[in-house]
Amino acid sequence: MAFWNGDTVPQKAVALALAAFAAFLLATAFTGIVGSLGYATSSYHWGFVLALSFSGLSFAVFRKDLASRPENVFLCCTLVFTCFSSLSYSVNEVSWDLDSHYQFMLEWSDVDRTEELDLADESIMYRADSTVNTEIEKIDERAEELDQLEGQEGSKGVVIHGSLRDAYKKIASMPASVLYFGLSLLGLSFSTKFVLARLVYAVIYSVVLFFGMRRLRSGKMIFATVALYPTMLFIASTYSYDYWVNAFVMTGVAFLVGALQRPDEKLSLREAALMIGAFVIGMGPKAIYFPLILLCLLVPRSSFATARQSRLFRAAVVGAMLFVLLSFAIPYFVVSGPGTGDTRGGSDVNSIEQIKFILSNPVEYAGICLSFLAQYLSIPDSQGYITFYAYLGFCSPWIWVAILLVTAFTALTDKAPCDDGVNTWRARLLVVVLSAATLVLVATSMYVSFTAVASQTVAGCQPRYILPLVFAFLVFIGPRQVKRFAPRGVVCHGLILAAMLALNYAGLWQVYIGLLH
Repeated sequence: MAFWNGDTVPQKAVALALAAFAAFLLATAFTGIVGSLGYATSSYHWGFVLALSFSGLSFAVFRKDLASRPENVFLCCTLVFTCFSSLSYSVNEVSWDLDSHYQFMLEWSDVDRTEELDLADESIMYRADSTVNTEIEKIDERAEELDQLEGQEGSKGVVIHGSLRDAYKKIASMPASVLYFGLSLLGLSFSTKFVLARLVYAVIYSVVLFFGMRRLRSGKMIFATVALYPTMLFIASTYSYDYWVNAFVMTGVAFLVGALQRPDEKLSLREAALMIGAFVIGMGPKAIYFPLILLCLLVPRSSFATARQSRLFRAAVVGAMLFVLLSFAIPYFVVSGPGTGDTRGGSDVNSIEQIKFILSNPVEYAGICLSFLAQYLSIPDSQGYITFYAYLGFCSPWIWVAILLVTAFTALTDKAPCDDGVNTWRARLLVVVLSAATLVLVATSMYVSFTAVASQTVAGCQPRYILPLVFAFLVFIGPRQVKRFAPRGVVCHGLILAAMLALNYAGLWQVYIGLLH
């Protein structure tokens, strides 16, 4: 059984194939035994046990990598969990703003970027009832209903068009659009296309974060812990563009931290391009995070071969930040104007009047914003971006508390001597300033577009908007190396990853899989 102890890619591939077969046998045996005891089981429960078993066995396959290359088991387990979650949600509408995100995907799913909505599309986009079905029979009936509606002329006569002008903003939806187009060519049913196209998000999220984690010399457990927040994995399993923002911004920060951890190595053109590019690509759907690009200015001049290269890099950073800023400032303020605001915020929302209120009462608005952020950033409210599953609700508080403890442990101890260039007071100050500026911009954008004029709070500012900031804050703000408790080695890395995955499976069981019947 050399492949089981092997280090080569073919040997690990064989080991993973055997692990998958063993997981298949375990899942089949377990559900069979449970069924024989009189408990109802289904393909969802079988898939849950299969995914859980394979994730556990993958730790054995990659056990030699846990100390220095934990990203390998991270990739395997994250892919399995998010893909299973995505498939298990089936045609259930479990996520935020499905109508918008499905439309973004549909706009680019044809060669001419034009799509006339049929009744199946309308049923997804204009459905008033967002109740999540937990009866498997009703889930199947909903899938059959959508399949029957496909191809029937829409009642609203709506035609959507993917504008090239919006390509950057909707870049996160394009991979699913390509897959949806391919699945349509194969003649697959609507429900099958709807479910399979969503898998792209899980794959992109897992793979992009794998490359980000691989670049780090230290802080890999901080990175993995944040990436494995249940809300992060839920977002990556549903129709959304937040998965894209979270993955690429975290990876951009990881490339930056990796450069700071290698003070004796010169930053190559490729590495500089990947660092800045990750931020730029990731911020397409949500350009409001543009201040974070300036974190790249932390790369010291000594990391470049010449002073000219250093100046060009800093010019590129500023240029990238301006590009992202203008990508939403020009359409918002120049092309279409601020408008009247998001109608979902209520009839009292008026963006123009809200801007006038802010400019006329800057001190009062500063107080409103600071009061809101104090609550928004409080520890109790962190459940909203750690263990919240949108329409599925929250999982048990003990899971949230356990994740907070793992987060605190890794943030305080996952350090090494190479972090001397990361945890400097200069870096900490810049992270705090840019994070604060970003949060103020996020809150202000929601105050203008979603909140009643002169309201004393901010409406519509979802906790998940904090997620792109979490890794940067933890990795820079934490203390320097704590030698006594540094979580290095196979056992500690394995325990942290296993704990986070176990908490995710427990959460998914509580809010969804365990409720299916």
